[in-house]
Amino acid sequence: MTDKIILKGYYGFANLGDDVLLKVTYQLAKECFPDVEILVCSNNTSNNGYITSILGDSIRIIRDDDPVTARWIIDGGGGVYFDFKNGGLRFYLLNTIIRILGFRFFRLLYKRYRNFKGNTGITSAGRIGLGIGVGAYTPSSVRFFSDIVSLSDYNFLLVRDEESAKRVIQYGFSYPLKVATDLAFLSQHWLNGPEISGSDRNCVGFILRDWNYDNQIDFETIEKTAQSLQYSGIPVLFFSFDRVADKVYRKSFPNFPMIEWNPERMTLTDFIQKLAQCKLVITSRAHGAILSACINVPSVCLAIEEKLEKVSGMLPKSSKLVHVPIQTSELTQLVLNQYRVENLEERVREDVQRNQAVMEAGILSLKEFLKRN
Repeated sequence: MTDKIILKGYYGFANLGDDVLLKVTYQLAKECFPDVEILVCSNNTSNNGYITSILGDSIRIIRDDDPVTARWIIDGGGGVYFDFKNGGLRFYLLNTIIRILGFRFFRLLYKRYRNFKGNTGITSAGRIGLGIGVGAYTPSSVRFFSDIVSLSDYNFLLVRDEESAKRVIQYGFSYPLKVATDLAFLSQHWLNGPEISGSDRNCVGFILRDWNYDNQIDFETIEKTAQSLQYSGIPVLFFSFDRVADKVYRKSFPNFPMIEWNPERMTLTDFIQKLAQCKLVITSRAHGAILSACINVPSVCLAIEEKLEKVSGMLPKSSKLVHVPIQTSELTQLVLNQYRVENLEERVREDVQRNQAVMEAGILSLKEFLKRN
């Protein structure tokens, strides 16, 4: 067996949240496997050159169809398992058959099929998931087939919330399952440079995203809220965590400053220093709330999906949740109220410290598993 570890996730696509997850996963892998070669799997061959600079080490980048064998594949964080889209009758029938067969029996059939056909692409002796989110699927989901195969394949899985754990338990898989929180709360692995000071914070930041589902946010409502804040004397900044995926969002606010994550032109510290200008953020991105909390910035989460509800629940002392459809007057008043709360930074710090302790306990359980395997 070749002594390698492969890190796998939505890596190399210049999404800030996933870039942070990669950095944390890489540091944890070095800590757990100090003498093993670590590779990163990224299927974006046109724009993954920045990975080396983010990690601070020269590292080999592979695709998932490269014939590489490793000791472990580590899936590092993110809402990997979910699908809100409908795929039609064919996938509805396929998913129904999988459920009738039972997930464990289906896994056995699929493994036998793969062994008969011959494995291609990256393979490993075992597989680990860290800080993984497991969401809901539509009955006709196109992704359910491949996702349930992947979800069945773990030797150890650390999920980021109780609801994810309940879904895994419903599938009946028998590997060790632990509940933790989001990997990004381990800020010591990604938040480099001088301490971020909040003494001069006076802005409200908006961290939104393109969202082409029924519960999408009306950007006109957000614009009116931002204008109301400006009329109240509060500076406003907009942030894009994924400039490629946020095309509509980035074009929707031409009259406001938009700070875009571009790892080819700035460092992670550069971007976080700009985010640190905010006294409060309004976000429809999970990591918009989490990364902000790590620099003591409280949040208002816009619940476009279950994940935002879970993240707001991870930050109970410092985050507020707003359900869609969003009313301008309601959002504006909530933001003004939160902006004026005294000592809110201390509440954020308490929330983050609690999540860090939970995540560190989860990593300790991983290390104990590795000792036995």
